[in-house]
Amino acid sequence: MDVFKRYGLVIYDVTFIFCLAILGATLLTIPIYRVLLWLFPLGEVVHLTTAETMTTYLELVRFILIPFYPFKMTYLSSSSAAVSHFYEVKIIFQIVLGLFILLLASYPKIRKKSNAWEDLMGSIRLLTYLKYGLIMVVGLVGLFFDQFFILFHQILFRNDNWLFNPQTDPVIYILPPELFLIAFLIGFALLLLVLQYRISMYRCELSNE
Repeated sequence: MDVFKRYGLVIYDVTFIFCLAILGATLLTIPIYRVLLWLFPLGEVVHLTTAETMTTYLELVRFILIPFYPFKMTYLSSSSAAVSHFYEVKIIFQIVLGLFILLLASYPKIRKKSNAWEDLMGSIRLLTYLKYGLIMVVGLVGLFFDQFFILFHQILFRNDNWLFNPQTDPVIYILPPELFLIAFLIGFALLLLVLQYRISMYRCELSNE
């Protein structure tokens, strides 16, 4: 409890920023996916038009982001293992979404309870450390993305359902590794931008005290 009282504001900030980056990066993949379809005929392997491929991707994004939205892929079939994996992904995103909404609603209360000078100084210091740590992580992810991607799934999921069989789950053909790399980089970029914004905002508040 004492830890939360001392670092409540920075814990709030970090959690909120991570949730915002995850949701924002996911939404931003939609226009990026349109560009990828314009550059590469991803749907040709599974005999889908560009419009059908885009529809399939939008169905997946809606499924993981919208509560109670049913799983549906109009143009492609899926194995039970793949469907199970998509539901696991949906659970993670619903937790992130719920946490984001809760934190957004509780911000005035958290901010009111904070000790202005000590909390702001602590937040600036810890957020700055986190910012430089993330810069190092971005570099490592860019260099070793394949290993990072595998480790990421092994940590989050306690099964092999994420290893799609192209014969039974052709959706893997329209979800290239480059898309996930771009999504991760966008997420990290959003993290860094919002972290820097919060640091600048807190410094501005300190200078006005």
